[in-house]
Amino acid sequence: MKKLLSITVLLTLTTTLHAWNYQVNGSTNIPGKSNTRIYRNRNGSPAGRSRIHGDTTYHYEGNGGPAGRSKTRGNTTYHYNRNGTPAGRSRKQGNITYHYQANGQPAGRSQTRGNITHHYNSDGSISGRSVRSGDVVYHYDSKGKLIGTTRE
Repeated sequence: MKKLLSITVLLTLTTTLHAWNYQVNGSTNIPGKSNTRIYRNRNGSPAGRSRIHGDTTYHYEGNGGPAGRSKTRGNTTYHYNRNGTPAGRSRKQGNITYHYQANGQPAGRSQTRGNITHHYNSDGSISGRSVRSGDVVYHYDSKGKLIGTTRE
């Protein structure tokens, strides 16, 4: 779980872990609906979706059931699980995003320089990286193995 929390930059806490996992494996926007994104797993089958409405992003599993939501206020994003209870938060400060569990304990951080984002566990060890190339983001684990892509 720590590895997934750190690797997925946009969604980093337990609340929408299911939807976040889909983010790592790939996604595309629905034509004509720029506020909706479809996530696909490695074999191309639908794995979930997210929909942005104002400052809230709603996350859904592949079967359409709710997976959670996140709400952004300023530099902080609050994450909630499917039943609405807080699951954690992320706070952006410059090129670093700090991730916290629901109890306030650190869950890790992500640091972006240019087109590369390095992801770290709460103990400071590297858990992976993401590399942007055009509208594709390639996600790697701590050993450098490609684990998925995201189309933006």
